[in-house]
Amino acid sequence: EEIGFEVGKIHVNIKHCEDPKGWLDSPDRDYTKDMIIQGMANNRSKSSYLLELIQNKYTQELFTYKKCFVHGDTNQFNFLCTESDRLLSLIDWGDSGWADPAIDFYMIPIEVLDNVLEGYSQIAKANIDIGFIYRIIIDKIWIGIEEREDMCILEKKIMELESKLLKRL
Repeated sequence: EEIGFEVGKIHVNIKHCEDPKGWLDSPDRDYTKDMIIQGMANNRSKSSYLLELIQNKYTQELFTYKKCFVHGDTNQFNFLCTESDRLLSLIDWGDSGWADPAIDFYMIPIEVLDNVLEGYSQIAKANIDIGFIYRIIIDKIWIGIEEREDMCILEKKIMELESKLLKRL
């Protein structure tokens, strides 16, 4: 929860950031709808559920969102914690910039995502809408494809995640 809360503080509180040297990034996704569908077709196992989800939810409207300031690289190595797992700081701001707030959940493991979003919703609930949720879900599908995860296992994880996240609306 603590990580989500800290990410939420960034998304909600930073309204302007001077960038005189042009160092801020524009974090974005590096995949397309066609890439996801092709990746699913190339997998040994198939998932009609995931294919239908991508075909129905991946729309231009879904990827129209209000940008906010994001960290852009929220992987496990960029959370500075105590030995007892208390969050001290978010480090490595080299990929930060103005982007989709859901992008900061790209690298959060699917197994802890609901817990992280619990903390996020305490401060940034206004950012959590149906589009936000499905952009995160589609990100997780793409990561599963990149990691060559079995589609049946990925389908189960995505169905559980979708069920949990939709309850946040």
